[in-house]
Amino acid sequence: MVRPATTNWHFYFAAIDIPTHVEDMPDVASQWEAAGIISIPESGTALPSFEAFLREVTTGQPLRATGLRLSAMHLVVEVTRLFAEGASSRSLVVHPAVAGGGSSTPARPNG
Repeated sequence: MVRPATTNWHFYFAAIDIPTHVEDMPDVASQWEAAGIISIPESGTALPSFEAFLREVTTGQPLRATGLRLSAMHLVVEVTRLFAEGASSRSLVVHPAVAGGGSSTPARPNG
């Protein structure tokens, strides 16, 4: 840097060989066939996966090769979800016992 940063923003870049990591995931691979280079401004949901990947890259741990492979695959799945068609229509899965649409009175066991 020429001068100290004036904000707390940090930018990270990761280059992953996608074909290597999607060989066993045809549904994910099909999303990447014509993707090219992508940029996703609102990608906060991929942050935990990216942090796990960075942890595997930057630390020496037992089973490092397996950790790298699996964390890269997880990151690819999360990023694929972000740019795949219909990603904006994602919803939180709710257990039927707490889903709306029923009586406002909680059910009582045995009665």
